[in-house]
Amino acid sequence: MLAQIKDTSNLRITFTCVDGYAPNMNLSKVMEHEGYLAVQDLDQPEGKDWADSLANKFRPYYLVWQGIGKTDETFAWPYGLAEIRIASFIYDFADAYPLHDKAAQKGFALYQLHCMKCHSINRVGGVMGPEFNYPKSITTYWEKEDIWNFLRNPQSYRYSAKMPALPNLPKEEFEEIYTYLLAMQGKKPRE
Repeated sequence: MLAQIKDTSNLRITFTCVDGYAPNMNLSKVMEHEGYLAVQDLDQPEGKDWADSLANKFRPYYLVWQGIGKTDETFAWPYGLAEIRIASFIYDFADAYPLHDKAAQKGFALYQLHCMKCHSINRVGGVMGPEFNYPKSITTYWEKEDIWNFLRNPQSYRYSAKMPALPNLPKEEFEEIYTYLLAMQGKKPRE
């Protein structure tokens, strides 16, 4: 069925998981690579399930990619899939996209890559972590340097923080993400 779609350049595929994780990718990228919905880790001895006990928490599906390293952040590796959704970029991301602000658009692309899997903007994105703009922007109650330091080491701010540290995020990319967050302060979701 997907092979019948002629133009996939403006289509996104979102993988929504039972825990609120919701990574998304360009549909054209998905179609150019071999991805599988796995229900069992064949590298485990017979009778054993996923090595990290994923099956007990997130039955039954885990998206895996053939020939793609897990460190490639441009590919989603979700487990516990509850929904796979294909929609146009404009439809799904209208409330989170800064249409008339080129600088903020660069930050949006980075936010989408690094943050949107877990954190929504105007209810667009994952719900594993807190929403960052609605009803109140994170930039109005957290200092910029605190946001930077938190994402470098979340456990230094919150004892039980589940967010993984992002020590490899360049400061320049953070600045672009922060520009995006500032631009979104005045843009709230459609009702």
